[in-house]
Amino acid sequence: MTAMDARDMFMNGESAAKRLAIFLDSIKAADFEVPETAVLVSRTEALKEIPLSSFKRIYFGAEFCDEKLPSPEEWDAAADAARLEKLPITLVTPYFTESGLGRVIELLKHVARDNAETEVVVNDWGAFNFMRRELPILRPVIGRVLIRQKKDPRIAHVNDTDMKEYFSKSLLDNSRFRDFLVSEGAGRAELDNPLHGINMPEIENRPALSLYFPFVFLTTSRQCAPGSCESCGNSKYVLRNDLIGRELVYIGRSQFYLNTDLSALRGGGISRLVYQYTLPV
Repeated sequence: MTAMDARDMFMNGESAAKRLAIFLDSIKAADFEVPETAVLVSRTEALKEIPLSSFKRIYFGAEFCDEKLPSPEEWDAAADAARLEKLPITLVTPYFTESGLGRVIELLKHVARDNAETEVVVNDWGAFNFMRRELPILRPVIGRVLIRQKKDPRIAHVNDTDMKEYFSKSLLDNSRFRDFLVSEGAGRAELDNPLHGINMPEIENRPALSLYFPFVFLTTSRQCAPGSCESCGNSKYVLRNDLIGRELVYIGRSQFYLNTDLSALRGGGISRLVYQYTLPV
């Protein structure tokens, strides 16, 4: 199956079984046993479509838009589905505007009250600071918006070894940043799977690492794609440019490209693989 075939399956809403097959085939091709697999969903309805028994954890929430943050009631429904399947659940939160700050505080307090020691993926340092100061029972996970990987598809064509090594690094290669995460109780960080690979050396104080599949997050902003909030998730745009050499998908506020190659797993260091059931919002 080509990258374009796989992209079309995810873009055009093929069945959950067909999309899951791509995920499982990619793991098999990587010849690596992943300790933990998780599925990322943003809608409670999707929990009824996915064979949850194929995973060991549920990620629920939104990474890129505070308008898509689940309500406490939606979180409770997702947590009930996780309990039914005897699966742990992780809340995923985006970066925030001032208007969205109240919603995330309400939701975090709700989760801390009803779900002790729940993992929360944070993509906003303000939310991270609030959690550590006011809700230390929650377990922060540093989201991929904050890790600052270099993911431009053109990097895959760089031939210089030193340059390629530089482009494969992230904030996790900074010892002071790792020390900060340890001091603040952040034991896990989330990574994308760029075409040129990732740098995962065995280094002191490195947190546990998750890798996202199959969409690589490229960039985001506060400006939404054409269309209203009501149509968000349904309006998708494919961006093509010969210089980039890879199709980009624009949905909501963010751009992504598809990478179904999981050879990065062979380098070790990844303890969780996060399957994005649909394009993230």
